[in-house]
Amino acid sequence: MTRKLFRYLWPSSVLGLVLFGFLLVGTPLILGLLVTGQQIERLTFEGERSLEQAVSITREARETMDRVQALERSARQYRVLQDDEALTHFQARRESFLRQVQTMLALDLPTAPRVTLVNAVVREALLADQVLSEVAPEPWPAFLARPFSILNQMSVALLDESEAVAESAVFDLKRLGEQARDLVYAQMAAVIPIAILLALTFTGLITRPIRQLDYSIRSLAHPEAGPIKAVKGPRDLKVLSVRLEWARRRLSRIERDRQRLLGQVSHELKTPLSAIREGVGLLEEELLGPLAPRQSEVVTILGTSTARLEEQIESLLRFNRIRGGLQPAQTQSVAVRALFDEALLTHSLSLSARDIQVETHLDDGLAVWGDPDMLRTALDNLLSNAIKFSPAGSRVGLFAVREEGTVRIRVSDNGRGIGGGDRHRVFEPFYRGPASAEGAVPGSGLGLSICRDLIRAHGGDVTLARSRDWKTTFEIRLSNGTDDVRNRHAD
Repeated sequence: MTRKLFRYLWPSSVLGLVLFGFLLVGTPLILGLLVTGQQIERLTFEGERSLEQAVSITREARETMDRVQALERSARQYRVLQDDEALTHFQARRESFLRQVQTMLALDLPTAPRVTLVNAVVREALLADQVLSEVAPEPWPAFLARPFSILNQMSVALLDESEAVAESAVFDLKRLGEQARDLVYAQMAAVIPIAILLALTFTGLITRPIRQLDYSIRSLAHPEAGPIKAVKGPRDLKVLSVRLEWARRRLSRIERDRQRLLGQVSHELKTPLSAIREGVGLLEEELLGPLAPRQSEVVTILGTSTARLEEQIESLLRFNRIRGGLQPAQTQSVAVRALFDEALLTHSLSLSARDIQVETHLDDGLAVWGDPDMLRTALDNLLSNAIKFSPAGSRVGLFAVREEGTVRIRVSDNGRGIGGGDRHRVFEPFYRGPASAEGAVPGSGLGLSICRDLIRAHGGDVTLARSRDWKTTFEIRLSNGTDDVRNRHAD
């Protein structure tokens, strides 16, 4: 029953989960604020009550002391004048004093002031009888002066005791403030960790399915890698993961159809293209009869175009094979100098025709681990690209260094360079960057993509690097082809 209720109350969407998380995180904070508000309200009430009581007691004590002094003056007047008016005045002062005492006794007095007041009332009653009845030769005899002096001392003591009550109230108020402060700190120490724990918990509940979705979206780049798992989380994210799996299946099917179509079209084009090339060869060799100058020019154009088309079809087939998961047929230690020499020999005519100088530098005994044909093709594509984009009379560079168990091969040129908007797209299939050097044949846009896939098949990578002396530099990173590396691969 409890589990069913929990499932019913648990939010089923991201928005509901976020709102529920905010509610739970905010609840202890709100409760802490409410308790703190109650403590402050209680402290304020107690403080106001204590201060009002202390002020009232002190004020009434001063008033009582004044009434005692006024009673003493009226008693002196009566003893001197001995008339009815002075007697009336004395009786009025007595009544005023007794009313003041009743007012003070009505307050919430501590024991000491209350005892002092009672003693003062008793002494005042005795003094009144003495003032009215006893006769003395002088107007203000000692037997009256001394008791009134004691009564004045009692009123002063009452004022001191009242001020002590006020000081005690201030002390109690300070103590209450400290207790309230300690309670607030204790509440904060308990509430803040709970709020942080709840926030971290709901952050994990929200971000975990989002990370799973991010991984699923990234996996769409390789739809053949495997199915996308359903996200464990809110319902809308689960639905989104199901849709991503549907998209992955469609992409996988489209990729298979594309590879099959590309392979079929490329192979279907090779047969008529071979016939065209053979016919062009017969015409070029004039085996079918001599050609006029204009005819010979047209045949040359046909031969060049046919060779270019055949090269592009071969690039498409190679690209299709690599995308199909081509792996190195054989792995061995390959000398980098041999790769450089073969690549320069292949492009020697292009370099001579455009008067391009080659600058080379590599460490002695440098070797890489991999398939010689695939590595040769990758380097050939980079060098061909550098020559094509270099102006006549310029230079290209081939460099290789050993660095921390890897070999870094750089192919550089001083062509137009690659702008910031093209740097992240140069390895995309069929993407063509800025126009190449004048007179160069446009490529298929597959050379750099093929190069990158060939190098990644060896566990390396190709990147567009930066160099101070060159406008464009491509860098290959491969495993060092030493015996230690060979033994690790063999294991």
